[in-house]
Amino acid sequence: LPLLTNDSFAAALGRRKLRFIGDSVTWDHFNYVGRCIMGCNSRLDLNSRHRRLTLKDARYREAWRNELLAAGYSNFTADTAIFFMRLANAKEHVFEGCDTERGGHVDIRSLNYLPNSKTRDPDLMGAVLHGLLYIGFAGPSGHQLNSRSMGPADIVVMNLGLHDKQRDLHKQIPMVLEWWKRERAAGRAPRLLW
Repeated sequence: LPLLTNDSFAAALGRRKLRFIGDSVTWDHFNYVGRCIMGCNSRLDLNSRHRRLTLKDARYREAWRNELLAAGYSNFTADTAIFFMRLANAKEHVFEGCDTERGGHVDIRSLNYLPNSKTRDPDLMGAVLHGLLYIGFAGPSGHQLNSRSMGPADIVVMNLGLHDKQRDLHKQIPMVLEWWKRERAAGRAPRLLW
């Protein structure tokens, strides 16, 4: 196999985005790519600093809610998804990630577990995934929504299971894959590596 270097990784990624979604094991993967392969040791600390602009702040919570409503989710689903993501540590910290020299980008969204498969709201899983993929912030003020939205050419690496409180990951995975299949067919969702 050829050696994976900053240059070969940047060339392979091109102008696409690579997003890691998951728990602390996924953090290790993100840090390996960011620090060891991409060599952004000096930039990563600055660019991946905690930004407390997410769902605890009413302005951003309302912006997220509006984005989910615009995507067709109900008031109940939008509110439940935001509440869930705060509980599951998704978007509790937004990490800017690291830009490649060729226009690509690598970042992470922290998520310790998925919504329970027995939830009362059948749209909750989709709303959470929508938020993790399509809603983001950028700029020094963090006020610009959807700047890091994922598209069909982009790639998501998802790794969950370490904090599977409900012990139903085997039921959650088909729900995620069904949503992803519909989104891919519509030309919206990135490629998924699980």
